[in-house]
Amino acid sequence: MGRTRLIWVVLLLSALFPLSQVQAATPAVPKGPYDASLISYRALTPDMFGVASGQPVADVSVILLPNGKLRAYVFAQNKGIEIAESADNGKTFIRVGNAFGGDKGNGQPRAVALSDGRVRLYTSVSGGVNCSISSDGLTFTLEKANCLLASDYSEASGLAGPGVVQLSTGKWKAYFSGLPKAGTGPDPWQVYSASSDDGVNWIRDAGVRIGVGASRIKRSAEHPTAIRHSDNSITLFYFDNGADPEGTGKVYSNGNGLHYSHSSDGLTFSEEKWFDMPKIDSRLGSTEMNDPDVLLDKDGNILLLGGGFSQGFGGYINVMALKPGNGTAPFPGDRCLAAKIVLGGPPNPPCGAKAVQPTPVVQPTPVVQPTPVVQPTPVVQPTPAPVAKKEVKKITITCTKGKVIKKVSGTTPKCPVGYKKK
Repeated sequence: MGRTRLIWVVLLLSALFPLSQVQAATPAVPKGPYDASLISYRALTPDMFGVASGQPVADVSVILLPNGKLRAYVFAQNKGIEIAESADNGKTFIRVGNAFGGDKGNGQPRAVALSDGRVRLYTSVSGGVNCSISSDGLTFTLEKANCLLASDYSEASGLAGPGVVQLSTGKWKAYFSGLPKAGTGPDPWQVYSASSDDGVNWIRDAGVRIGVGASRIKRSAEHPTAIRHSDNSITLFYFDNGADPEGTGKVYSNGNGLHYSHSSDGLTFSEEKWFDMPKIDSRLGSTEMNDPDVLLDKDGNILLLGGGFSQGFGGYINVMALKPGNGTAPFPGDRCLAAKIVLGGPPNPPCGAKAVQPTPVVQPTPVVQPTPVVQPTPVVQPTPAPVAKKEVKKITITCTKGKVIKKVSGTTPKCPVGYKKK
């Protein structure tokens, strides 16, 4: 009887909590819109990793360790994927190692802490994206080469390191863009996605998430990071380089930089917002916080990390705090309008909030005028020249008939019948 009861308990728990749902998933992050504030300016810098001044430290990815520390993975020029840790929630970092023991051709790292304590690292390589694994998060070995194949995205120039999240169902989603081409640009970029049951073997999702070909937001977006919410909806953070989506080479001067947008199904993104960096902190330029990453710290605070670059100094990583609030600025209207004109689409969601339509001007009903009858042009007759009258002289004759006398006058007078001219 006890055994039977136990079986029923197990079956009941299985029904209420399927195995796929009791797996540890990527922690859910509160939804935006978000307000932002700067925690640390240039928290990760070239000198920390022995990188020459003027060279990049970029493409940060951060995980939360069981001890509450933050561990950051960054690309460092000529060094490969460097690792640093922070014990003060991102204010300061200390280098702790190198993921592959040196520069092995890996770039744009994305780290995911697994439920079994291991760490999976996605890195951009020439053929796409490699999956590597580590038991301690410090030393990595190749798990699967080109677990995301660039050839599956032939329209892209390679693949950026993906933003990866695990849903509460146990399924995985990856979001990524193409790679910038050296010596070109800025080029417009598109964000794609893929799905996986295990985080290693991926299948491309049809269509485009953001960029030309997307259903809503059609402007350039590159190197996104993804965060999952409790309802499995997704928010993407990404960098917009301002490139004309039509690929004309034109660059918009307003509104480029860090953006984020939301999707209820993980496929269609809208409600785009923009971070006006100089208004957040005077030390930040408009293009700061590119190649972003977002996570929850040990206290449940939302941290946003992203890169900047300064000539002479090089590339560096900033740390910001996010909290749900009034929200950052909608996409600037003038640039938004320009993008709509280029794309020839309706004014809508690519701009963030609903487009404000001008109040129509009511025109009076026109009065229908009768069609005028065209009169022929009158022919002007010449004035006749006066004709001189010929003076006619009258003649009078005398006519007789017996004793009767009759006078007849005229120009050519004649006597009546029976009368004779005298």
